[in-house]
Amino acid sequence: MNHIAYFKLLAKNLFKDYKTQAPYIEDGETYYGYDPEYLDIDRILLEYLLADMVAHTFPRQKPRHHGR
Repeated sequence: MNHIAYFKLLAKNLFKDYKTQAPYIEDGETYYGYDPEYLDIDRILLEYLLADMVAHTFPRQKPRHHGR
């Protein structure tokens, strides 16, 4: 299997797992649970969310140039 075919299969399996979402309500809030077959969808979404939060929480600093 070449690289492109592998990533197509991985994307297809990720989408299949994503479609297993089922909403449930707890304390008036709606959450989604997953019943994945191929990948750990909860971990993927959590890591993506955490990476996005860190990127927005810690602003990038401008480089400091010391001239002589």
